[in-house]
Amino acid sequence: MQVPISAATFKSALAIKRPAPALTNGDTLAIEVGGLLEQALVEAGFATVGLDAFADTSFFWLDHRLDRNTIEDTVLVFKTSSLGLSGDVLNNPPPNSSTFQLANLTGISVDVYLLVSKAGPGGYDLVKVTALNGNNATVQPPLTASVGSTNVSYWLPSEVSGRVFPSLFLDATNNAWDSGLLRLGDIYFPDLKPSRQHAIAVADDPAGPTPPQPKWIALGEQWTAFQATTKFVVDAVASNWAVLRGRRYSQPRAFLGILEWLRLVAPQY
Repeated sequence: MQVPISAATFKSALAIKRPAPALTNGDTLAIEVGGLLEQALVEAGFATVGLDAFADTSFFWLDHRLDRNTIEDTVLVFKTSSLGLSGDVLNNPPPNSSTFQLANLTGISVDVYLLVSKAGPGGYDLVKVTALNGNNATVQPPLTASVGSTNVSYWLPSEVSGRVFPSLFLDATNNAWDSGLLRLGDIYFPDLKPSRQHAIAVADDPAGPTPPQPKWIALGEQWTAFQATTKFVVDAVASNWAVLRGRRYSQPRAFLGILEWLRLVAPQY
């Protein structure tokens, strides 16, 4: 079965061994991507338990694709779904910093990261405390909130260990199919590497259609040559081939699955 997709389909999922922290939509995380910390928002208000070897892992669905490996790393988590503390922007001393007056010093030290609301609607500055003078913190890079801004919201992080996996976010234009197929076989991306991916976590559409339809899918391997593509193929060839190898030749779905694979996937190779 061929499924149409777009660049907006490709996102990421954060995987944390259970018991995982209580993250919800609107929370922000930061993790290293290409040597720099990159922010991402948690997009769904629930965690999804992984499949098979990942049954001990919770998956949190993120708002965009993080171009990084799947190796476990430290993740900074900011509870931006809740109210933060309030600080004031005092000045912007050279060369590239701001002086930010904090509400208190609880949890504050040099080298701690803060997430600070940007000027205007939406978005955050991720800054590091480089010096302290009482409640006044020097932070870098400079804040986008203008000097003199008061009651600027900010959050301190908690740290967790997690892994980032590629994911797919589907909608009504491309998820009208039984998510049970993902538990039988692999997904094929003729235009990407790796071209064959296995679903390691699946969250069904919360609207509850019957049979269940996938909304989010976490994939097991990092993209090694990524480009936005327009389709992928879902089929149960892997399990159907296992049926044939087990000499249960009377299974018609096995032959149909292989024929479907030959029709849709084989011509791409």
